[in-house]
Amino acid sequence: MKPIINLLQEFDFTESEAKVYIAFLENGASTGYEISKLSGVARSKIYNVLETLMQKGALICSQEEKSTLYRAVPVGQLTSAIRRQVEKNLNWLEQEGAKLSKTRSDDRIWYLYDWESAKSRCLQMIKEAREEVMMQIWMNELDSEFERCIRFKQENLDRVAVILYDETETYHTSISRFFRHGFERDKLKEMGGRWLTVSADGKEMIYITFSENGMAQAICSRNPDIVLFAREYLYHDAYCLRLIDRLRDQAASEFGFDLEGVRDVFS
Repeated sequence: MKPIINLLQEFDFTESEAKVYIAFLENGASTGYEISKLSGVARSKIYNVLETLMQKGALICSQEEKSTLYRAVPVGQLTSAIRRQVEKNLNWLEQEGAKLSKTRSDDRIWYLYDWESAKSRCLQMIKEAREEVMMQIWMNELDSEFERCIRFKQENLDRVAVILYDETETYHTSISRFFRHGFERDKLKEMGGRWLTVSADGKEMIYITFSENGMAQAICSRNPDIVLFAREYLYHDAYCLRLIDRLRDQAASEFGFDLEGVRDVFS
């Protein structure tokens, strides 16, 4: 029961409210007196709890001759109501926040240390891009949310280039257009771990590094020089992979079957 109580508390339910709602789910329609005993919430508090649950849309009631019966609404109905309220609040936050936000020139480098924050920034950059998206991403980070976002952008924007890294070299993804890197093991040795890079419209970049324990660090910036560096690095990677793909037979005869010779730039 505790995990469900914790989940409900994430959506502004008190512990007592969560216990009472769960008790109703388990036992069906009950009076306040009955649900107090079933939930373990004191009678002195139960009617205040029932009132707040009614206000939250978690309970419905029916007047009987000598008492009031309460019943929990189905979980699906409750989650739909919560979802609508959350979306309403988020829309309101965006609208009110937009009024406060002012566009300023900002050449700083900003650091992020939380994967969810960095991932959200990546997704937002991809969604808001109007001209071009360039990115490098490993299969380890390419979850369904990234795939949906990239697919949508590819369907609505011509200039979207994705360089995909997969240590197994299977590249199993629903993204329709991408460059297979092919030198993943060498890159892991060189870099010491994975990374993720996004350049949006040539105006903003984010670069994320990963260690064995997850995300290590991310930097994002609108500094024109740093954005240019990231964008050109992405373009260079795509150029090379396109050449290798189109001229693989000639490249293999020159640099070996696995093209390892390509990487020996100091020879």
